[in-house]
Amino acid sequence: MASNEYLSEVQKYTPQVAHHWPKQQPREFGAAMLAALSNPDRQTAIAAAVAAGVPADLAPSQFETFCRARLERSRDPEPLATRHSGHAGSLRHMRFGKIVSDSLGLPHPVWGALMCPTGGMAGSGNQRLGGWLGPNNFLILHASAHDAYGYLRTFHEVGPGYNYRGRRWLADTNPLAGQFSGLWYWLWA
Repeated sequence: MASNEYLSEVQKYTPQVAHHWPKQQPREFGAAMLAALSNPDRQTAIAAAVAAGVPADLAPSQFETFCRARLERSRDPEPLATRHSGHAGSLRHMRFGKIVSDSLGLPHPVWGALMCPTGGMAGSGNQRLGGWLGPNNFLILHASAHDAYGYLRTFHEVGPGYNYRGRRWLADTNPLAGQFSGLWYWLWA
């Protein structure tokens, strides 16, 4: 189960480079993330990492760590739909990335965000819900955590899964699991 202390840390995580999509359009970092998510080769991924604040001299070795983690996943996640391109590098995407990076031992949240293009988007896959809500709304905070823990269980077989608050009514890999308990937690966090 995800601890209250850790989830509070995730809520406080607000990298300067992230934008509040959809109310704000992506800046340089968002464009670099979109390029890396569209074509995740060495050059574009390192450019996104440097735009996120990773020192240029550390980015190549961090990219190798990222590649090893990508090779360990069971399959590739759904790509980001063009209509949601502004999600790349958003605060909700980077909060997703923080949880994934911390769980997989990746050195920076940008690498966790690059693992899953739709991570942190409220709704199923590319079906965005809550676009009018701010980044600290309980629904959006839940989406980042729910997606991250579900991604980790489904693609890497680690972590609590979608039931990240410890309630076991459905399988940990079922996206319907953990909705009530997760939303309830963030509503009162």
